[in-house]
Amino acid sequence: TDSLAIALDNTAPTVSFSPANGEARVSRSANLTLEFSESVRKADATALTSSNIDDFIVLREVNASGTVVAFDATISGTTVTIDPSSILSNGTDIYVAVTSGLEDQSDNALAAANATFTTADVIAPVVTSVSVPTNGSYITGNTLSFTVNTSENVTVTGSPQIALMIGSTVRQATYASGSGSSALMFSY
Repeated sequence: TDSLAIALDNTAPTVSFSPANGEARVSRSANLTLEFSESVRKADATALTSSNIDDFIVLREVNASGTVVAFDATISGTTVTIDPSSILSNGTDIYVAVTSGLEDQSDNALAAANATFTTADVIAPVVTSVSVPTNGSYITGNTLSFTVNTSENVTVTGSPQIALMIGSTVRQATYASGSGSSALMFSY
C-alpha cells in the first residue's frame, strides 16, 4: 500500500526590524532593513516587488501619526531595504511599520508589525539667548538671576558658572537649576 504524506503550512510569516525596536543612537544616514521569516507576496497572490513594496511600509518621525519620512524600498528574497530620501532628523524617534496585506505562499497572513528606534543626537546644543535681570534690580544685596536658553534640552553635570562683568570686576554666577530642559538658571 502506498501512502502520501502532505505537510500543511499553517504558520504565519513574521518580520524582524533592523534597527530593532527600542534601539538608540542609530546612524542618521543608515538604511533600515526588514527581514521576513519566509518568502511573502501580496494578499491577492501577486508578487511583492521593489515597485510595490513601498505600499506596505510606513516610515514616520516620532510615532504612527508623526511626520512622514520619504523613502524608497527594495526587496531581494526575504530582505527589504528601506532607503530614506534624506538624512533622518537628529535625536528623533523613528517609527517603521509593515502594514497588513502580505501573506506567505500558503495564504498565511503576515500580521502588521512595527518598531521604533531613536537616531543619534550628533548636533551639539548651542546657546540661543541669555535673559538678564531687569534694569533697576542690580542693587547690592539682590540676587541676580540669568537664564541661558539652549537649542535643545541639556543635562548639567558639575558646577558650571558664567562670567559676569559687574562694573570693572568679573564675577561668577553659579548654576541654580534647569538640568534636563533648554532653560538653565544661574544666580549671582
